[in-house]
Amino acid sequence: MNESTTEETYGIFAENSSVGSIFNWTDSSNETTKEDKAPNSTTLFISAIYLTVVAFFAVVGNITVLTIILKDKKLRSKPHNHLLISLAVCDLTVLFGGYPFTIISAYYGEWMFGDLGCTFSGYFTFFLSLTSMNILVAICVFRYVMICLPGKCELSIIADNIYQSLKIIQ
Repeated sequence: MNESTTEETYGIFAENSSVGSIFNWTDSSNETTKEDKAPNSTTLFISAIYLTVVAFFAVVGNITVLTIILKDKKLRSKPHNHLLISLAVCDLTVLFGGYPFTIISAYYGEWMFGDLGCTFSGYFTFFLSLTSMNILVAICVFRYVMICLPGKCELSIIADNIYQSLKIIQ
């Protein structure tokens, strides 16, 4: 077996292979231009309309949840409703902190907020979405314990443990 056959056979394990050759990072004809990769204007417009509709219903739904729970003292006193309040506030923060950047850019057909806006929007949306998922996990654990293990644990202990877990996560 000669060396050229060995290099072709073993690909990335060949002695003469490099990262550039493995991933084809060369200045050859494989480069694409910005125009080649960009979605067309119809796709962006449909995406913008979809995100606007989703944002509208999400704002209405989350504000409704907050209004109902916060107006009724009986609902405010239940620990699992504190988790629902946290989830609604987190979702509203994503809607007002992350969605506008994406929706405006989709309507214009290009990113309008520069590198700093892209970094902020990405980090902000990621962090709050992750927080929202953690709150959903806490709600699932809370409901599991209350349904599957009734009377085994005190409600206040479960609520305190979930609250402490959320403080550690955030």
